[in-house]
Amino acid sequence: MLQIAKYGLDNWSDLREYTPTEEHADGHQKWVDFVMTFWHCDCINCISAKAFVERYQKWCKRKSYHFRETKALDLYAASCGHFATFRKNSNTKLLLTTATQQLMTAKATLVAMRTGMLRLAKLLPKYHTVLAMYGVGEITAAQLLAEIGDVRRYPRRSSLIAFAGVDPAVNQSGKHQTHCNPTTKRGSPHLRKTLYQGWSASI
Repeated sequence: MLQIAKYGLDNWSDLREYTPTEEHADGHQKWVDFVMTFWHCDCINCISAKAFVERYQKWCKRKSYHFRETKALDLYAASCGHFATFRKNSNTKLLLTTATQQLMTAKATLVAMRTGMLRLAKLLPKYHTVLAMYGVGEITAAQLLAEIGDVRRYPRRSSLIAFAGVDPAVNQSGKHQTHCNPTTKRGSPHLRKTLYQGWSASI
């Protein structure tokens, strides 16, 4: 795994920013599928820029991804500036494609779990109420419902605030009492993260 990481840093760290994070409904991402085909920088720079643009266009059409000539030229220019740590051979191809296939499998599993999570969340009566909150999308709504659970567990509003750990800490001694205190963060960290995602989306 260290060799895979080293290879990625040496050869593909800059290419990631040139490749859009386009994603299909089944979880396939453009940059991951790209590595499956163009697994070595020599797969790109061993041909002319024009030939690569034509090949990249055919690949985008076959994989149902958007094509831009400027993006193809950027990829070609980036690959020409790399010196590969590993040679372009069958062993290197096996190493890279196996790691990429594992990533694709994990991504597909994540998509299936997310689909099931949303399907179950939509059956709950409070789902659409939570979804109507500003800054809350389908995933965030499902996460909020899963973390909060049955709201009848919380007798007061302050109980839910305390469970989320966003209530201010108490800092007082005798006559000394501060008013600008940090949150306690004593509750569910997953709920706090979900709330933060909703808040940041609404800013």
